[in-house]
Amino acid sequence: MDGINTVLLVGKIYSVTNAKDKFYITVVISNNEGDLTIPIHINKQIYKAMKSCYKENDLIGIKGIISIDENELCIIASKISILSKRD
Repeated sequence: MDGINTVLLVGKIYSVTNAKDKFYITVVISNNEGDLTIPIHINKQIYKAMKSCYKENDLIGIKGIISIDENELCIIASKISILSKRD
């Protein structure tokens, strides 16, 4: 059953970081109650591609799955699309 554990998010890039050989994109999602900051786990290839082409506050779409890492719920990205870029 493909699609049961699929996550689709749209938000703005806050940062792209590398911590202890783990790679993350921090995404800000706005709603009626304020802004929500979500760390998204990414692989090394996505990290290298993102470091050279993103700007803070670019709008991105993320496809991934929900998983557990070190007893914490996390989102692992399988695909990232930059939806808008600022000049």
